[in-house]
Amino acid sequence: MEALKGKNLILLFRLLEDAAKNKAAKLAFQTEHSVDKSRDSDVTETKDGPVTVGQGMEEEISFNCIMAKDDPVAKMLDKALVENKTVEVWEVDVTPNKGGGNKYPAIYRQGIVTEFNKSANVEDLIELEATFVTSGIGQEGEVTLTQEQQEVVQYKFTDTEPKTV
Repeated sequence: MEALKGKNLILLFRLLEDAAKNKAAKLAFQTEHSVDKSRDSDVTETKDGPVTVGQGMEEEISFNCIMAKDDPVAKMLDKALVENKTVEVWEVDVTPNKGGGNKYPAIYRQGIVTEFNKSANVEDLIELEATFVTSGIGQEGEVTLTQEQQEVVQYKFTDTEPKTV
């Protein structure tokens, strides 16, 4: 068994209405995210003891990043909150693929952004904290990361010679 590293789990975002024309994109400078799942329950007392019935599951993703100047994903998330737009989110495990392919395990979700908070302390970089609430239940599968998306995750070694197109 191998321990998972937080730096290998990234979030990609896209407005659902843009699914036919845009690729999912990574929010720049992600520092952390958490996925919190909960389920309410009702307890009914009976003569034989309590009976517990589970209710619907709720899932929320909280994420933080250092703001990048003119980050289109941060702007899209802010607009999605204001306009109550459905957002797609992929939580992708970008652990180096031993098979060398461009498929990576991921969990796909749809939902809405419910919080968007920028904090600008005089001594620190501007931080963004946001919350996404899932509609339904996240679905596991594999995603394709384009070369461009892979390079955003981590730049690759490059030679000192001029690059040719």
